[in-house]
Amino acid sequence: MQIERVDYTPKKDVYNPGEVLYVSLTFRDPFVGECEIGLAAKGGDLVRRTTCRQSTNRLYEGQVYIHDDQVGPCLLQAALTPVKGEPATVAAGDRIFQVRPVLP
Repeated sequence: MQIERVDYTPKKDVYNPGEVLYVSLTFRDPFVGECEIGLAAKGGDLVRRTTCRQSTNRLYEGQVYIHDDQVGPCLLQAALTPVKGEPATVAAGDRIFQVRPVLP
């Protein structure tokens, strides 16, 4: 269940609530199971997550919605539940996503 590559768009320095990240996860070995992704506060738990669709045995794609309660530094995490094996929550890359509130 090792993630080999993470791609996402749009690539920006700062994100705002209401925006959507389009994410694709490529696994090193074939992975069969459920993959959910989301942003978690740095050092926090993954609370909001969306289910990815399986494009191939190694590629999963999904969307991450940025919400008001995710302001601050966040990490992209994946909750993986394989058909055979133990579920795990892992970091999907090492980039920190800065989320700032929209000011009037």
